[in-house]
Amino acid sequence: MTAQKLPKRLPAFVWRFVHQHLFKYCFGSFLIILSGVYPSIDGFMIKMIIDTLNALNAGLKAPIAPLVLILMYLAWGCFTNFLWRLSSFFMLSAMSDLKANIIKEMSAYVITYGQCQGGRDSAGGISHRISEMATGVEKILQLLTESVLYTSCLILFSIGTLAAIHPLIAAVLISWFCAYVVISFFLQQHISSKAQSCSANRMSAIERLTDCITNSQCIKFFSRENYESQTLNTYLRSTAAEEKSLQRFS
Repeated sequence: MTAQKLPKRLPAFVWRFVHQHLFKYCFGSFLIILSGVYPSIDGFMIKMIIDTLNALNAGLKAPIAPLVLILMYLAWGCFTNFLWRLSSFFMLSAMSDLKANIIKEMSAYVITYGQCQGGRDSAGGISHRISEMATGVEKILQLLTESVLYTSCLILFSIGTLAAIHPLIAAVLISWFCAYVVISFFLQQHISSKAQSCSANRMSAIERLTDCITNSQCIKFFSRENYESQTLNTYLRSTAAEEKSLQRFS
């Protein structure tokens, strides 16, 4: 296991591991984009079915048989469901390799250069940071693909569909979307500070737990079990309070 120079900026760090499985991410993202078309076409096909049934009830000749439309609708639903599951398959496969590669390279970096830190960080704290880094990068990519990419395609196709019906309806959706983005931008700054505080508290609790396990014999020798248990409980209560606060605000 050889250490390599790691990028210091987050985009470059993420790209370092993403480009190793670029095909899976690109193909999975493409399938997610196609899935974003589903609600617009789904609504259009339901409209065609209703219009056809209304025409038959009025004694008019329908251009397409209702049974054919219903079968087309069911086939379209199965197809889009298959696309979504296929994209998830590629993404999950890539994410598993990505987390393993991050942990491997971060561990090699710590083993090679960790002594230069003068032992300021405990083993538990460093392990926690490596694990948090791998999980954090995975969440970032999931957010970009499953939330940002999918939602953006969904909104764009919906705006196009609504614009074809009536421009005013599309204008309402565009206004709501712009307001949502602006408000989210300001709220995420507060969420970011809460998330950092939550991560720091969780790391402190894990460091304390690691120290207790490592020095368990010394704790027993000096009869400090109750003290260590109460101290660890204080850290855990603080961590739980921070996580609850973050989840409530989110």
